[in-house]
Amino acid sequence: MIFLALLGDVKQEVKVEKNKNKKLLKLKLLLLKNSDQYGEIENIPMTAMRKVIAKRMVESYLTAPTFTLNYDIDMTEVIALRKKVLEPILETTGKKLQ
Repeated sequence: MIFLALLGDVKQEVKVEKNKNKKLLKLKLLLLKNSDQYGEIENIPMTAMRKVIAKRMVESYLTAPTFTLNYDIDMTEVIALRKKVLEPILETTGKKLQ
């Protein structure tokens, strides 16, 4: 349903903003091009609030950086240290750590 609502707004925005933002236009055209793979699409009239929401969602998608950050950390020394200190902690406090 979100795709259907956004598509109606995209069609109107493409007419208005053809030369304003090339990235935005590319995304809008991509949505229009791929609309056939979802079957027949019904154009539902949108309220002014929904139009603003759709426009802001697209702007947010295009301007926010998207990336994934992964770290590989060698924890062998930390595990060895933990094994060393588990027994003294148990003797000192009487509490077993998990």
